[in-house]
Amino acid sequence: MRLAREFVDPPARQDLQGVTADMERLGASPDQIEAFEQSRELTENPIQIHEDDAPTARLFLASFTQLRHAGMAGLPTGFDYSGVRAAADMIGIEITARVFDDFQAMEIAAIGNLVDRAKRRSNS
Repeated sequence: MRLAREFVDPPARQDLQGVTADMERLGASPDQIEAFEQSRELTENPIQIHEDDAPTARLFLASFTQLRHAGMAGLPTGFDYSGVRAAADMIGIEITARVFDDFQAMEIAAIGNLVDRAKRRSNS
């Protein structure tokens, strides 16, 4: 579940040699800075994925554009499973009962973190 949680809401980390400050000074958007920080986190503290879980992790990452949002706040509601099925077919992953159960567990973890992040942002 760490992959799902940290993919959508990476943990806080120290600024490396002021790079993010330089990015801000040079006009990088908050989204660009966040993407940089996420990529840095993945290289500094890689997530270990057991080979039995690799298909589910790959499907989750490949399907993330299928996450649906609703309401004025645009909070996530869940994945469009027909889109997930299409992604699985395109990348050659068979959706077994185990893969689907694990995918739904990752979905719940990711949605929980996205909702928590939205609440933190609205309170700041």
